Amino acid sequence: MSRRALTALALAAALALPCLLAGQGKDKPGAVRPPVEPSAPDVDIVQNKRRPDGDGLPVTVVTARGDTVTGVLVVPFDSLDIEAAGDGPKGAVTVRVADIDSIEFTRWAGKERRKNEFAFYHSAARITLKDKQVIECGRNIPALDRLVFRDEKRSRSLYSYFYDYLKNGAWKNSGETDIAYPETNPHADTLVRIIFLRKKTVNPLETILRTIQGELK
Repeated sequence: MSRRALTALALAAALALPCLLAGQGKDKPGAVRPPVEPSAPDVDIVQNKRRPDGDGLPVTVVTARGDTVTGVLVVPFDSLDIEAAGDGPKGAVTVRVADIDSIEFTRWAGKERRKNEFAFYHSAARITLKDKQVIECGRNIPALDRLVFRDEKRSRSLYSYFYDYLKNGAWKNSGETDIAYPETNPHADTLVRIIFLRKKTVNPLETILRTIQGELK
């Protein structure tokens, strides 16, 4: 190969090097990446890195342990489509969130994810409306499996489902051997009740007065 050809080849390599370096660490076009399975919310309430947008609704939430916390629930929907059962309305029902006084999860059903590892999703819920009407829901409401909650300190995810594991014939979370035990006894950190609070009404005259007082200072 002549000297001129070698020089041209070296020049082409030098020009291509920055492009090769810039492409390092990036996926090739069309590359398929395997999905990453989320960690099980069986113990801790996971804190979000990103604070969600929106004002949300004032609520008090209750865990299976009995802990109560008041803050704001970020609800990205205006209504819930549920399957009603019991003595009240039956069949498919659409309930406006604005009409709900409280939601209580009353039963869970397990789905085996891997051998001896189960995810328990709520399978029954009691929805009390502001007019005191009670709707018994006979199946899972996917929109309520995971909800974003925030208070003065932080934002976090609340889960109405939990994981449990069978080991030597007993459930890991409780030590109980009754196969149906987790269906009515969720993990202590599981969200079991949401109580919607009334938003404080602000008198427009009070707002104007405060504005004037602020300008006079």
